[in-house]
Amino acid sequence: MAITLNDLKPKSLKSATRTLEHDSGVTLTIEYDGDKGFERAFARLHEIDADEKKEDVTKALSKAYNSDDRLTSIERQLFVMGEFLVKDWDGVNDADGEKVEVNGANLIKLCAAISEDQDEQVAFMTKLFELIGEAIKEFGDLNSVTKKKPSKSTSTAKKP
Repeated sequence: MAITLNDLKPKSLKSATRTLEHDSGVTLTIEYDGDKGFERAFARLHEIDADEKKEDVTKALSKAYNSDDRLTSIERQLFVMGEFLVKDWDGVNDADGEKVEVNGANLIKLCAAISEDQDEQVAFMTKLFELIGEAIKEFGDLNSVTKKKPSKSTSTAKKP
């Protein structure tokens, strides 16, 4: 007697992609494919934010707590998005003209360098967040399982 083992990998899910184009010539490709690593990292961000809100006043006002080495809540979100969701970009180069690696730290730098105008920086980040939200929603729509209504239960007893 032979036993047949089925592939235990989950079915291939469809990903959702968005493109962000900026007037500066920068283009970002955003893709969400249901990565569990992203979901865990993003959930952890909320835990960190909640923990920081519980800090006592002395620590919140301390020099060490407010050093430039700490990432803000927005920077932490950008970092996670750069690590997991921004798959590629064009028009992002270093001083030597070489393409810069796509990662979280570089996405934070890009958002700061996209313009000297703070309002334009905010507009760029807002658009980035909107497109990521759209991609996550589309991914859910593309991969949702249609739920069937349960059939009406019938009694197993015979009717007279």
